[in-house]
Amino acid sequence: MKKSKVVKEKGLAVKENTQLVEQIKITAEDITKYLCPTATPKEVYMALNIIKSSGLNPFKREVYIVKYSDNPCQILTGFEVYLKRADRSGKSGGFKVWTEGTIPDMKACIEVYRKDWLKPLYHEVEYTEYCQYKNEYVDKKLVGKTPNKFWKEKPKTMLKKVVISQAFRLAYPDELGGLPYTQEEMPMIILEQNGHETPPIQTTKPAAVKIPDAVIVPEKKSEVKPTNPASEALFGGEKPKPQTDAEKVAGIIAAIKKESKGKKLKVGEFDKILADCGLTGYDYENFPQINDLTVLENIFEKVVKYKLRGK
Repeated sequence: MKKSKVVKEKGLAVKENTQLVEQIKITAEDITKYLCPTATPKEVYMALNIIKSSGLNPFKREVYIVKYSDNPCQILTGFEVYLKRADRSGKSGGFKVWTEGTIPDMKACIEVYRKDWLKPLYHEVEYTEYCQYKNEYVDKKLVGKTPNKFWKEKPKTMLKKVVISQAFRLAYPDELGGLPYTQEEMPMIILEQNGHETPPIQTTKPAAVKIPDAVIVPEKKSEVKPTNPASEALFGGEKPKPQTDAEKVAGIIAAIKKESKGKKLKVGEFDKILADCGLTGYDYENFPQINDLTVLENIFEKVVKYKLRGK
């Protein structure tokens, strides 16, 4: 039975679902013994804190700690976590996902419905931006690159996972903000030795998730007035036209600047956020030169949460 508590805040009764994020009991020894034996002490510390703060259970395959040779650890969220937490929020109205075009011009599109929005959130990603490749050899000589096994055999499924993950983070920022990215969104690190690929050093494998061609939302839906005033401004009116990559980048850069100003971040504080995102050589003046949308989204999430987490 789900537990809930009522908190009185400014005269309003707020019901808080304490089961949305599971309390995880895991130790550094568990990580080095069962999950990623080759992780360094620093990587174990970071992974442990991310797992606990995000309430991700590695033994339920909700998070993976992946180590490729001497490269830094990658901490990745299991794809189904996004779906489960959106559903637990009680705000989910379903979603519809589909692909258009053929490789290499294929793209995945999605509409995410929330019960407190009049219009769905629309998002799309292109195959060329996220397809993961491996090196191709002939007689141990590198001759080019080819999509890896998963992107070669199931390109539509992989691209749908990417677009769903990104759209759900935008549609449910309170529930999903700050979670590690999914494996499908992150570039795979392929190492070669004598013309052969070196597999990643890890002890768990992501569970395969089959996504249907379209998850159809029922045609008859009662329109509910948005409880979020920004919803009408963002999603009211006609269905927005797809943005170009340049427009998306410009939009999120503007949002970062606006949010940073609102938080009154000092120069050193913003630099720390960039460092947390793994960026060196950038500061507030030249960060707009970054054109990677995924990196910019990560910066925006950290700026939004900066004051809330007490620096």
